[in-house]
Amino acid sequence: PSAIPDFIRWVTYISVEEDGYQDRILDIINGKAISMKALSPVGNVAYGLAWAFFMNYLKHALTDLRNRSEAKLKQISADPRKCLATLFEFIPMSGKTINKLDEIETSKYGIENFGSVGPIELMVSGVLRKFDVNMYGIYKKTYSKEPREYVKYFMGEFAAPLRTLRSMHELFAGLNNQQLAEQIKQFREEMDYILSQVTTDENHLRYVSENCKHLLYDDTKENLIDVLLKEIDRMERAQKVVIKLGTNTRARNAMREQ
Repeated sequence: PSAIPDFIRWVTYISVEEDGYQDRILDIINGKAISMKALSPVGNVAYGLAWAFFMNYLKHALTDLRNRSEAKLKQISADPRKCLATLFEFIPMSGKTINKLDEIETSKYGIENFGSVGPIELMVSGVLRKFDVNMYGIYKKTYSKEPREYVKYFMGEFAAPLRTLRSMHELFAGLNNQQLAEQIKQFREEMDYILSQVTTDENHLRYVSENCKHLLYDDTKENLIDVLLKEIDRMERAQKVVIKLGTNTRARNAMREQ
């Protein structure tokens, strides 16, 4: 594919929400002519991936996340103060992902998988689907036989669209290195935009933006555990500031009313 000029390299976009999408798939397989409106330039797919990820997964997986995570923390006898009610979507700049987060480690820390926080089952396009996320703990490495000391708990996963972008880079669609990096950054920007719009325009979906964080990092220079611990610390400090400001505001209002 790299020998094909960029301006005529395209991928086919098919929405399963449209009637007859199965017939369109058959047409493509059989080599029939495809409408230009169904095509997207290979160097500009982040927008569609971001919206599909949000509509088909995130808004379902994050349903009632706070209560589900609290129940899971209670089940594993974990300190709830060590876990944010946030799903972290990890976005490494290389686009490379691994299947098991608990394979990641540093010289100081490791990750343990505590399993599902409890799946959400929904009918989507007439099909019963399960949407789930896992709870993990970051523990200190020691040579002691004492129980592990967990410094933080979190819910997280590699953003699924990265696998699509990485496949387009390595296989059929011919995304070059520069295009891959640009698309990964654009995907993060599109997700941030979508979450900001949800907060503004769709109050019934506000929980999605409040309980989701897309974490972009350079995995050639930084370990995910270090990046995550820094981000959790930043978010916790920000929450304390908000709580303090809210307390001060209520105190001032009470004084005015006296």
